[in-house]
Amino acid sequence: MALIVPNTVLKNIWRVSSLPISTNTYICQTTVEGSCVIVDPGMQSEKIDEVIVTNNLKPTHVLCTHGHFDHIASASFFQNKYQSLVYLPRQDLEVAKKSNFLMKVLRFEGKITLPEFDQLVEERLSVNVDDIDWEFIPCPGHTDGSYVLKVGNVLFSGDSFYSEGITLSSLPGANSSVLRESLRALIGDLSSRCWVLPGHGKEGVLSDILDNNIELRDFLENT
Repeated sequence: MALIVPNTVLKNIWRVSSLPISTNTYICQTTVEGSCVIVDPGMQSEKIDEVIVTNNLKPTHVLCTHGHFDHIASASFFQNKYQSLVYLPRQDLEVAKKSNFLMKVLRFEGKITLPEFDQLVEERLSVNVDDIDWEFIPCPGHTDGSYVLKVGNVLFSGDSFYSEGITLSSLPGANSSVLRESLRALIGDLSSRCWVLPGHGKEGVLSDILDNNIELRDFLENT
């Protein structure tokens, strides 16, 4: 679905929710005609590509917030079809390589094929696409290599935090204490009017999320 996000530097943003665990993929149209960026390509590549084809777009970049299989699953599809450049946090490369093992453990059917990662992101990084800066900001905790992506007044939060509820902390590599400190530092640097587009669930304005997401607020306040 097309999202209404006020005052964004992006021309349009579409959210595609992919099964089996309703992972959000975002298709972000830039200011250059026919160009877009994909954030967190989920497991239903054809469903995602339908939005791209319908809107006469070509994804130049695929940006992954972390290495879990449901956030990288169709990266190879878009790399092969459109020659998209794929970015992944370096610290989550091993997580990505274990995708099919984790899927088997969690009893999900099928397998995924990893792309050739064009850049492994280390530390804080700004990626310029069509004169728009996409900022990779480290936010470890959900995984060691989790990042959030900030572009203008929009934050793609991956699985670091959601507008409702809190992220899973029971998966291998998750560390609640590290995540708490990451989020405290991150949120302290963000505008309260920042739009948060999470890896699962609906979007929201940061101030509203902090007011209404009691689980998240309790998590952040926990000592």
